[in-house]
Amino acid sequence: MQIKGSNWTVSHIKENNTLGLINYSPEFQRRYVWTDKQKVYLIDTLLNDFSLPKLYVRQILDEKTEAFNYEIIDGQQRVTTIMNFVNGDFPLLRKKHPKPEFFDDKYEGKFYKELNLEDRIKILNYTIAVDLVEGSRDEITEMFLRLNLSSSPLNKQEIINSQYFGDFKKLVQRITNDFLEQVVDDKILTAASIKRMADYKLVTDCLISQLVGITDKSKSFEKIYQTYDDWDVDEMDDHYNRFRRIYNLITINIFENEIKTTRFKSINQFISVFEFFYDCLYNRGMSLQKEQFNSVKETLIWLSKEMKMDGKGIGKDWYDYSQQGGDSQQMRYRRKEILDKILIEFFNVKDSKRNFTPEDRIIVWNSGQKICKICGDIVKNFEDFDLDHILPYDRGGKTILSNSQLTHKSCNRSKGKKI
Repeated sequence: MQIKGSNWTVSHIKENNTLGLINYSPEFQRRYVWTDKQKVYLIDTLLNDFSLPKLYVRQILDEKTEAFNYEIIDGQQRVTTIMNFVNGDFPLLRKKHPKPEFFDDKYEGKFYKELNLEDRIKILNYTIAVDLVEGSRDEITEMFLRLNLSSSPLNKQEIINSQYFGDFKKLVQRITNDFLEQVVDDKILTAASIKRMADYKLVTDCLISQLVGITDKSKSFEKIYQTYDDWDVDEMDDHYNRFRRIYNLITINIFENEIKTTRFKSINQFISVFEFFYDCLYNRGMSLQKEQFNSVKETLIWLSKEMKMDGKGIGKDWYDYSQQGGDSQQMRYRRKEILDKILIEFFNVKDSKRNFTPEDRIIVWNSGQKICKICGDIVKNFEDFDLDHILPYDRGGKTILSNSQLTHKSCNRSKGKKI
């Protein structure tokens, strides 16, 4: 790894940004987390010619264009804030200054373009010390970790995010991007917690429970990212669809978009409900009919009302198991046992026989007219014929002849889980 000292003006950073040559948030970086007070204080620092800590920037030569590209290793929050101000994203306000007695009133309410020419030039000419670093991805990641661990500590999810770039992380990113707005609207997460990657952690926790069940998350976290670094695309899609099914079942079908009004919006309790439903539907071969959704909701609402520190019975137990240490493997098992007691009666056990036998197909083929029960057209050849569950297997339908119908293969595939 090679390091070379340099100096960059804000104008130089702005030019590189305009040309698309500088990446503020490479894959190893944490999210932009600065508060309004930190933003205003930084710009005030520039206007008063106080010094800033140096930036650490990775320099990469593009062999095709013979131009350098840059990745921010340390200083992302500062560079992003400066560029956001120059681009007009926020004004300077006394009430947002951590030391309002030092704030110059002439800047009150001013966006960058509203500053006088002298102050704009002062910002553009402001010079920051930079260490330009050339090195491998592993060396850069190690440097990022060391810089941040010695100054502003990274949480576990941010550390994991800086170290792994494989398929499991890609699936976490995909689910997070698709469900972020929904998760915030359901108040399972807050906008503030998302800045520190709480959304990535929530999705990671849910995916770990899908893959290995209830386990010690602190021990499983890194192992899962390593094990599924190179993951089959179809399996990734399958687990994406499984997450979507369970999340929507809980928040939309059961709680009718009102989980935000219940105690189950808390992280530990939501994950327990997620783990329980996933286990029933995917591990234990059960199904839950639409007719039972309201009964499940009423039972969970009853449980939430029974959660009292000075209560008795199941509600008291759930309350105790959700307090300090509530995300531990033991406490999550205890909560799952409670959900088993109060909800399992609403689930149906699926038929252990998943597919119709060749003999079943021959019996139906020889039993009458060869009319597809889905499209109504004739099924001309035995090779084009399929035996379909009238009530889908995934909704509790039995694999028996009385629950079967003759269809085209193509019609059966397009039907899916619909009746």
